[in-house]
Amino acid sequence: MAGNGFLLQKHECDKLLKETDIRLMLTRSHLADYAAPGSSSSEDIVKTLCELFVSLDGLSATLRIAQTGVVQEHNGEDHYLISEEEGFIIQSLFLPAIIELRNRAEDLGLSLTVN
Repeated sequence: MAGNGFLLQKHECDKLLKETDIRLMLTRSHLADYAAPGSSSSEDIVKTLCELFVSLDGLSATLRIAQTGVVQEHNGEDHYLISEEEGFIIQSLFLPAIIELRNRAEDLGLSLTVN
């Protein structure tokens, strides 16, 4: 954490955004399959995929905002300087929700692994 914000390692943020966008695409594809008319999918699968999609989309949007912000060097590496609110949203809301939803999706037999 910085004085008036969070420092997010640039390369880690960029990697997380790339992985998030891939998971978003996978989730969208699963949603198209499982929410299609006539599909015999369980309500739990569709609900979990919808919640995961919204969480991934929010994380992706927040990381894109971070990429447009100030880049600051810290310990020889570039970091995005993000607001405390953005840092809180990423750390306390999106990441735990995405991990929980991804685990729930896997328990329901869906794979969202990024290769």
